[in-house]
Amino acid sequence: MTSATYRREGELGNWDWDSVSSNTEAFRRWLRNNQHRFEGCKFGNHRKYESLGDQNGFGRTVQTYADWVHRQGTHAAWIEIVRQTTDPFDALYSSMDDVFRFGRLAKFDLLCRLEALDIIDFTPRRAYLQGSTGPLKGTRLLYGHPKGRPLDLDGLLIELESYLNVGFDVLEDALCQWQKQPNGGVSGTCGSPAAPRSCSSAQLSQHC
Repeated sequence: MTSATYRREGELGNWDWDSVSSNTEAFRRWLRNNQHRFEGCKFGNHRKYESLGDQNGFGRTVQTYADWVHRQGTHAAWIEIVRQTTDPFDALYSSMDDVFRFGRLAKFDLLCRLEALDIIDFTPRRAYLQGSTGPLKGTRLLYGHPKGRPLDLDGLLIELESYLNVGFDVLEDALCQWQKQPNGGVSGTCGSPAAPRSCSSAQLSQHC
């Protein structure tokens, strides 16, 4: 779906950042008029109910994302602005609140991927459990607090990460995967595919 959209499926030009961000209305119109081309395609697991053509669909997310970038002019300008703050990751994370349907997972994963690709040079200082599902469930399970508040559990994970020293992107992903099969450990690798690091169930439980 991504490649087909970028290529405009054989039409002249590409839907790259410059062409989309400079004319988001044309991009949204193209999505509405070309929905038939994507029949049978699916969004990822966390975007099962996304749509292409309606007013509150994917096009609105792209438009509000472009609006967010344009508030400072460019991505690079945003990065330079937040770099002057005490917590650049949190400042950039919080600045994206107005992007439509861009919740906790989208913001956290996007910024972690940008860091893994060396586009930004700052990392999360906590797991941002507020608004999460799998990571919050995993943390509650790990610490035996079935009704633990996200803010309190974030504090516990700060202590755990300082001991494991794997990064909050890895720790968050490991907890999300582990809570699905807590007796079977964590399979595969955690974190960004661009910089895979592993975190075992033994590591998770040893410190707690």
